[in-house]
Amino acid sequence: MPATCSRRELHEVVALLREVTERDLGLLALRRDPRHDRIPPARRDDLVDAALRCGAEAADTVAAPFHADDVLRRHGITLVEEPTADVPGLVVLATYTATRRGGVVRLSTTVLDRLGDVEDVLGLPRLAIRDAVVAHEVFHHVETHTPGIVTQRAHVTTGPRLRRRRPVRALSEIAAHAFARRVVGVPYSPRVLEVVAAYVTDADLGRALVAEVADLRRPVGPRPPAP
Repeated sequence: MPATCSRRELHEVVALLREVTERDLGLLALRRDPRHDRIPPARRDDLVDAALRCGAEAADTVAAPFHADDVLRRHGITLVEEPTADVPGLVVLATYTATRRGGVVRLSTTVLDRLGDVEDVLGLPRLAIRDAVVAHEVFHHVETHTPGIVTQRAHVTTGPRLRRRRPVRALSEIAAHAFARRVVGVPYSPRVLEVVAAYVTDADLGRALVAEVADLRRPVGPRPPAP
């Protein structure tokens, strides 16, 4: 059976995550990218900052206030809300698939209901949670139909002679979170929703994600001399 956690622990987790900057969360997402080691360390901050700007600039093209159903209809995106089965080690709030006529967003009502049960901990009403999740997927639609967008253009070279150009997929997620935060107006990165969704599905998985955040924030460098 999946491990569970107390509401007190959830409150502490959300408080911790809200103190983490979007850039730090972006750097963590970049660290998890399979091509992270191919990116020169000096370039990583610039890539994260570019992705955050990309998401914010895309958000400025969406009329305020954000109404998810109206935006979906305007972009020709079909929303499918359906229950999903739990997969060990993985929690998916929603997915986006491009189609010839637009796109399809599949929203997990199973995970959304779990987040709705802790909306007081998140400090967000269920509608704002839903809108933030949907907005994240709307960005993936926008980038799919925007030639030359940063998240599609940035790449690393791989192969024995470094001739193959491969995308840095983490940048897409970083930008999508920035986009969703801005258009919906939530007070923190929607990445927090993903971590809490992991917690309320399998607390051990959530704890592993938070441990990564704690590791990212740990000071690096030589240890101070022993007294």
